[in-house]
Amino acid sequence: MSFIEDNSEKTIIMVDDNFDNKKLYKGLFEKSGFTFIFLETSTTFIDHLESPSFNQTSIVILDYNIDAYYHGIELLKKIREKKHVIPVIIFSSSASEELNKYDLSNYLPAFNLDKVDFNGKKLLNFCKSLLLV
Repeated sequence: MSFIEDNSEKTIIMVDDNFDNKKLYKGLFEKSGFTFIFLETSTTFIDHLESPSFNQTSIVILDYNIDAYYHGIELLKKIREKKHVIPVIIFSSSASEELNKYDLSNYLPAFNLDKVDFNGKKLLNFCKSLLLV
């Protein structure tokens, strides 16, 4: 079962305060046919979450330690409060143990990935597998 129809545009939103990740992932995802939106702050993401265009999103990738206002789990909760059931990946390189304390089963489909173990191609392939592309 796919989360999107075959003829739908596949949009990935990444929320991360690390601009180097934008450079790494933007080209990789766009070469694979995805529309890639990079948002650098949690507040920008919340604004986007409120927009009608968010309904076209296929996957959201959240940095766990995004900024001083919110962390990834809080943003995941906001997505689910809006009744969006799209896959959400919470990425972490420095807070993996802390992130593992959270029970994501109430927020499925949600996944915890360690940035250290996931390079660009692995993340791309994981996203494709979620969308059955």
